[in-house]
Amino acid sequence: MYCSECGNKNIEGAKYCFKCGIILENKKAVNDENDNVGVEEVVANFKATNSSNKKIGAKGLKHKPIISQKKQITISIFVFSIIVVIIASVVGVFIYENTH
Repeated sequence: MYCSECGNKNIEGAKYCFKCGIILENKKAVNDENDNVGVEEVVANFKATNSSNKKIGAKGLKHKPIISQKKQITISIFVFSIIVVIIASVVGVFIYENTH
């Protein structure tokens, strides 16, 4: 089975192209009934085309993180600071009302 997007050979019944990650079930793939692709050949092809340090998801799809780790830390510190200010304000109002 060949991928209609990139032309890569995939094993019969594959849900995703091992090279470009496109869903083969929803895209029409070109079948070549005389060509049986072995699993070893597909795995070798996948390793050769994805040998860089790109992140790959659980199903072989390339993805980028939604929010970088630096932004996550910045957002966490900001939220924590807001919570501390709110708690300090509530405690301050409570103490003020009890002393006056």
